Amino acid sequence: MSLEERQGAACTGMCQEKGDFGNLPAGEAFIAPMEGAAEGTVIIDGSFAGLGELAGPLKLTFPGGPTGGSRRAG
Repeated sequence: MSLEERQGAACTGMCQEKGDFGNLPAGEAFIAPMEGAAEGTVIIDGSFAGLGELAGPLKLTFPGGPTGGSRRAG
């Protein structure tokens, strides 16, 4: 996975200016890999943004580019 030319972002909870936003609770950091540069497997076993708490683990496969699919892990 290449992070070249990418900059990470921290969600510190410090919203002091009009228009600032963040996630609560704070303490999150995030970054996205370069398109086509991710390869491997990610297993999510808790909650997932937009979906909430999962009924069971979710397995995402990245075969050197966009996701090759998703399925319940196990």
